[in-house]
Amino acid sequence: MEQQTQSQVQPNKEDQKNSKLLMAITIGALAGGAIAMIDSTTRRKVMDNTNQAKDTISQFASDVKEDPSGKKNDLMERIQDTSAVLREAVASLRSIYEKANEDILPKVTDVQQDAKEAVAATKEAGEELQEAGEKVKEAKGEFTDDTASSTSDNTQASTVNNSTQS
Repeated sequence: MEQQTQSQVQPNKEDQKNSKLLMAITIGALAGGAIAMIDSTTRRKVMDNTNQAKDTISQFASDVKEDPSGKKNDLMERIQDTSAVLREAVASLRSIYEKANEDILPKVTDVQQDAKEAVAATKEAGEELQEAGEKVKEAKGEFTDDTASSTSDNTQASTVNNSTQS
């Protein structure tokens, strides 16, 4: 029972929020319209547009009264022409889409495959460079060891020569 009361109260709160929002929008629109009408140029444009709309509607109404079936046929013809133009536009868009799928999609797939191959080749080259770097370090270490032992041998030989000469 208590749950039903809460669920009934919930929509009322939402309705009140929506109602307040609608009221605020309406008041804002009316205030904006009133402020806009302060300018005489705006008032003149509004009056001109209103008169043009009234004249257009009056002309259309009198044309319909004079020849209702003619106006209906004219309107139907315009709708059919518009429909035909839209069908042609859709057909053109469809052919462009199909062409894009036929021509562009395979090229995109090729580019994607080439990019994957380039990434793989780059990784492989990186690994080879790393191996080469390790070999250079190893060679440097051996050279340093050989140089140190040869310097040590030369030092010992000098010492031996000096002591025999003395």
